[in-house]
Amino acid sequence: MNVLGFWKLSQNPFALSSSLFFAGGSVEEAIARMEFLVSSARTLGILLGPSGSGKTTLMQRFPTLRYATENRKAIRCISISAGGRNSEEVVEMIADSLSQTRLMKRVGTVQSAESDAWTTIRDVLIAAKSGACRVVLMLDGFVDSHSNWETVRRLVRIDLPVTVLVSIDTERVYELPSDVARLSELRIDLPAWELSQTADYFDFALESVEGKPGIFDAQAITRIHELSDGLPGRIRRIADLCLVAGSAQRAAKITSDIVEDVHQELAIYPQASSRELLSR
Repeated sequence: MNVLGFWKLSQNPFALSSSLFFAGGSVEEAIARMEFLVSSARTLGILLGPSGSGKTTLMQRFPTLRYATENRKAIRCISISAGGRNSEEVVEMIADSLSQTRLMKRVGTVQSAESDAWTTIRDVLIAAKSGACRVVLMLDGFVDSHSNWETVRRLVRIDLPVTVLVSIDTERVYELPSDVARLSELRIDLPAWELSQTADYFDFALESVEGKPGIFDAQAITRIHELSDGLPGRIRRIADLCLVAGSAQRAAKITSDIVEDVHQELAIYPQASSRELLSR
């Protein structure tokens, strides 16, 4: 019997999918702030949280959330993964993504082989303005890119209907230039979860896949929370491995002992803790 069959689950409760996106607690607050940033026509926001807190997932999911879908005619969301790319590549990615939106139909034949990426960006944003539409550019991993911050400065100062949201790991916030920080009109925090939020997540995830309550006992959830430092990416990974380990042992439920077994399996190197391994 496979893992899901053993636990009588319709699908993996800890997979990243639109149907299993947990929007409770601090995630809900971050979403509300993102909605305010866009609805109030602000130009720049900073999404701040520790590595593994779910910033990338939130940016990817925002276009499918209620506010974005209810206002799809008024906003266009573009998510760009900037990590490892230079300024020219990031700008070209933005231009290419914008070119694929329905807004490009309003531009007509303005774009040509000689048009550079910034020309395309401006043309599409002008079309957005004429159509009473706002573009939301979400730049993920920008600090990890080789792009300079002039790209963000230029986008913010373009004086056209665009909102820029940049994600930054809390531990690297010192790399944010002071002038860009002053340009930011809203800080959106996505902190590590408290234990109560982790417990709510387990209830949500298991209920979403028709799982029985109590598959993970309270002590197991507490230990997973401790080992993961409350970071959702790590929580999902440990919990998923616990389901595998529990089914192999034909356990009635996931206990803290099973969590510890998984913890020991992850600690391949004696000098490394599971926290260090899970963050790699």
